[in-house]
Amino acid sequence: MQHNKNPLHPVRRPCGAKTRAGSPCKNWTVRGNSRCRMHGGKSTGPRTPEGLERSRRANWKHGRYSAAALVERRRRKEDRMKMNQLLGNIMRGKGLLSSRSVVILLRTLETEIRKLSISQVLRIQNRCLADLEKREKCSKR
Repeated sequence: MQHNKNPLHPVRRPCGAKTRAGSPCKNWTVRGNSRCRMHGGKSTGPRTPEGLERSRRANWKHGRYSAAALVERRRRKEDRMKMNQLLGNIMRGKGLLSSRSVVILLRTLETEIRKLSISQVLRIQNRCLADLEKREKCSKR
């Protein structure tokens, strides 16, 4: 670290912010800050509520990790788990479904089917029809 010539001044160092050329800035930092005057050392930050809000929004990149998105993903995951469990019970033939289970299954299928392509939906439909035919054959014996 380098010192100013005046012994009463606190220790100052080069700014170190990345310049347009990609090298670190060699200007001295503003007293009490870690950047030079050209890289925001003199800035006191936004003071008004509008400025604070504008600053908060300027950092927003996407909503992937917002609270609403996290809640939605968690709900979808729970729906998928319920759907898989219910479908597994149907395929294994474990008893009849209650009306509540049917409602949950239909709601989950409705949300999940929107994410599927037509070919995926047709593939699932054909698989279900094939399984039903196998069950009918087994039940006739």
